[in-house]
Order: sequence, then structure tokens, then C-alpha cells
Amino acid sequence: MTGSNHIIYINDGGGVVKKKIENVVFDREWITLIKEAKKLGLSLEEVRKFLNHIREKSNV
Repeated sequence: MTGSNHIIYINDGGGVVKKKIENVVFDREWITLIKEAKKLGLSLEEVRKFLNHIREKSNV
């Protein structure tokens, strides 16, 4: 995979912030998973909690 430049929008809790990121390599599997979560109506916070839970379980 090769990197590319992208503009992303992040909600930092105080509003939406526009950021330019360079040399980004996207993992297509992650993109697919995030799109599926969005289709299911999961919030970003719910996805974060789930990923943190999985990470904590794997560190035990």
C-alpha cells in the first residue's frame, strides 16, 4: 500500500476541526468494519469502547 494525502474532519467535542494528514495508508479491512458499524447505527464512542474492551481482554 502506498500513502497519500487526505483532509479529515474530527469532532473534538468542541466542534469539527479540519486537518490535513499526509502519507496515510488506510487498511481496507478497517474501513469496511467502520462502515459496517456506521450502517448498524453504532456511535464512535460505542466503537471505541468495544475496541478498548477487546484490547484489554487480549492484554490479560
